[in-house]
Formats: sequence, C-alpha cells, structure tokens
Amino acid sequence: MIVLIPFLLVCIIPLIVFSVFVLCRKSPNSYGELSSEEMSASEDYVSSLRRYLAQKYDVVNYQDPRKIAMLLRLNIVENEETLAGTEKESVLVKSNDNNFFGTIVIKQRYMADEEGNAREQNFRICHEIVHYFRDVGPGKRVREAFGRDATGVARTHDEQIVDYMAAALFLPYNEVCTLIKDADKETAKYKLLQSHHLSEKTIERRVEEVKFLQDLL
Repeated sequence: MIVLIPFLLVCIIPLIVFSVFVLCRKSPNSYGELSSEEMSASEDYVSSLRRYLAQKYDVVNYQDPRKIAMLLRLNIVENEETLAGTEKESVLVKSNDNNFFGTIVIKQRYMADEEGNAREQNFRICHEIVHYFRDVGPGKRVREAFGRDATGVARTHDEQIVDYMAAALFLPYNEVCTLIKDADKETAKYKLLQSHHLSEKTIERRVEEVKFLQDLL
C-alpha cells in the first residue's frame, strides 16, 4: 500500500487533473468565456441555420451578411440618433415599414480605414441576424429590441454566445477547417479576408476557435 501511494501521486492524480482540464477548459481566443460544450452546441445550432437558408433561399455562401439580411427581410440603416446615449453599437428593432420584418440599426464607427469600418459593421449585422433567428424566428416580425454592446463594454455571457454564433454562421466550420488543413494559419486568414467581408480580428479569432475545436477531437 505504501508503495502505491507515490505511484498514485506521480501518475494517476496528474492524469485525472489533465483529463478534467481537457474536458472543461475554455478557449483563450474565444469571444468570452465559452466552454467547449457551448462552442460545440453553437456550431450545431448554426449548422441548422445554414440548412434552413440553403433550403429556403438557396444560400450557398456567407460572404456578404447584408445579402442574408435582405433575404430575411431585415432592413439595415445607419442611425446615430437611435443609438445615442447608449453603449450599443448595433440593435435589432421593430420596423415601421411593413415590407420588413425588422430593422438592424448600426452605429457608424468613424475610422480612417473605410474598408476596416465596413468590415466591422458587417460583424454587427451578423450578430443581429443571429438574434433574429434565435430570439424572434424567421418569417416573424421583431417586437422587442436586441442590441450588441460597444467594444470595451462588458458583455453578458449570452451576448458572448451570440457573438460566437455570428462568427460561426458566416465563417463556416468546414470551410475554415479545409483552409487550415491545406495551408498554415496565416495563409488561411489571408484567404478568408479576401473571400469574406469581415474584420481581421473576427477572422483571426474564428480560425483560432476552429483550431481549438479540432484539437479536442
């Protein structure tokens, strides 16, 4: 028995600790403190959204979130007054136009780089599209507001999940996996920047998230 104690301390206990760490660890590169289980569940959810979009609208790529918004009959406007005095950088609200199921209001972020500004705005649109699917439902009218907090403002855990889903929806797991497999991460990021009109930060994080999930398999 005495001989077994050092063996347990040196071999078995560290193995148990490592196993718990692998199962429960959180991605250091995620949009917040999401567990691996939450990330996997989010991937499953957005896969169902892509199946819906493919069957309903024949969507085959997700390079332009503005086109997806229009297919869902969500109007997009830039309006500083709507978001003035709030810590929101975008919000999904009820539309006064019966031609639309809702309106995505985005705040103009004034950057010297107009291209970078447009890419940042596109991610806000992605975020509100996920809110529409998850909290309203396709084909239904928006009745209450859902917003994304500005950069630097602490987000709730639920909003972090919506951020993750937004990146996962418009940067599909299988597409990113293929690029990582065929090239190094930097090349994969470059190719995604060329094909998807999203910010470098969003794409970099998405590549890291996919790599993280791959490592768990």
